[in-house]
Amino acid sequence: MKTLETAYPIVQLCTAFDVSRSGYYRWRAPKPGRRVGEDARLKTQIQNLHAGSRGTYGRPRLLAGLRRGGERTSARRGSMSPTGGRFCPRRRWPSRRLRLGWPATGWPWG
Repeated sequence: MKTLETAYPIVQLCTAFDVSRSGYYRWRAPKPGRRVGEDARLKTQIQNLHAGSRGTYGRPRLLAGLRRGGERTSARRGSMSPTGGRFCPRRRWPSRRLRLGWPATGWPWG
């Protein structure tokens, strides 16, 4: 069908070969690459490490944990966010500004 689609309309080819159009287009669509599966597996490992640290480990510790587990990956791929968004680890303690009661903008002396 792929070679005949330049000469005939897809509707006629699908009717002749008794195939649905949606099935043909699904078959013709590119398959997900090897990297997609690897990224999903890597993201699961990162989520497990992040959950094991109660959400406190940042990129350097997560990357070290991956490498300790035998995963060979670059720092860029190892820094995938466990939540899917921007990588912001949860703080264990409140920030210094919150503890000292400083305003959110500016310093206490000005």
